[in-house]
Amino acid sequence: MHFVNDAGGIAALGMTQLFLFLGQFGIRNLLLEPGSYHRYAVLVIYFLAVTAHLRTAFTDPGIISRSAKRKAKALAKSTELFCSKCNKPRPARAHHCSTCGGCVEDLDHHCGWSNTCIGKRNRKFFLLFVVCHRDMSYCQQYSYSAPFLFDF
Repeated sequence: MHFVNDAGGIAALGMTQLFLFLGQFGIRNLLLEPGSYHRYAVLVIYFLAVTAHLRTAFTDPGIISRSAKRKAKALAKSTELFCSKCNKPRPARAHHCSTCGGCVEDLDHHCGWSNTCIGKRNRKFFLLFVVCHRDMSYCQQYSYSAPFLFDF
């Protein structure tokens, strides 16, 4: 389990969970009619989004540990890849995250909403979170436009 101890990041993590809850609550209880199957679809998407967000936040993104750095040092003798920030050997496609203070394997970016780096090991959970968030937005847009589309 990986966790960045940052007060601002922890607040953003909690706010993201709150926004997801309020979004699904508003869509399901205020915008969609009772008995609509879309209410259940929003609930399923909400639980997928929460699960994916928490898995993104608490899964190790691929931070290069000291033992892995020793292995990389043995492998990197021919190529000599070293991190310019921490001056330690790193494998190819690893980059240094200035927020976390370490090298991350296949680093994409540091996500403030998840309070962690998006790397090799948690990218799939981050993509699932983004897709679920997009789908909740589509459901919200549908709930606004549905009465006008079918009112003839």
